[in-house]
Amino acid sequence: MEYLTLPSKPVHTANSSPKRARRGSGQNIKSLNIAVLGKDGVGKSAFIVRALTRRFIGEYDSKFECTYKNNIEMDGHSLNVEILDSMGNSSLARLDCSTSNVELFFVLYSTTDRSSFTDATKLSKHLNEARNIDPACITIVATKNDLRHLKEVEEYEGRFLAQHIGCSFYQISISDGYLETLKAVHEAIRSCMNHQSLKKKGGFFDTVLRRRSWSGQL
Repeated sequence: MEYLTLPSKPVHTANSSPKRARRGSGQNIKSLNIAVLGKDGVGKSAFIVRALTRRFIGEYDSKFECTYKNNIEMDGHSLNVEILDSMGNSSLARLDCSTSNVELFFVLYSTTDRSSFTDATKLSKHLNEARNIDPACITIVATKNDLRHLKEVEEYEGRFLAQHIGCSFYQISISDGYLETLKAVHEAIRSCMNHQSLKKKGGFFDTVLRRRSWSGQL
């Protein structure tokens, strides 16, 4: 697996580099592991690079899995992210292995490719039903919205799938829409991290209640 570190300064308002931010006194830097899933050709690499650097590059080598590392500034906080750009032909078993530590999933399909929507349906249901990933940490993204003359999948189909899962849905053009791409990424990160925060608080209170319950039985 290849690891790529992308510059964060072109996208975010932080004045310091990731290394300087880590050395900053008293700065609480959180981290998040992310995976972008979907059939080859739906724009996974373009989606990642567009969100992190503003740049759009249409052609990528999809033969290899790689992980992008970056530091972003969001809502006044610094966040270290590792984003797995997965291979589209991976089996579910292999995918489960390579994403075992992933906290946030983007499932992409192309509006110009019906088979990619079929794959996205299978992937999102597998994450939610087989792996019990909370819908707050799954986001379905329909790409290539600018190629309307080639459309094979209607927007309502993607929204219906997301409604079935209970997760967020975005239909975007990566090539034409930097801001909508960034919005999808940032809102998905907020949703997942809010869920993690509530889960941690719930876990703490559950522990306290269990202790009190046991104490009452003694």
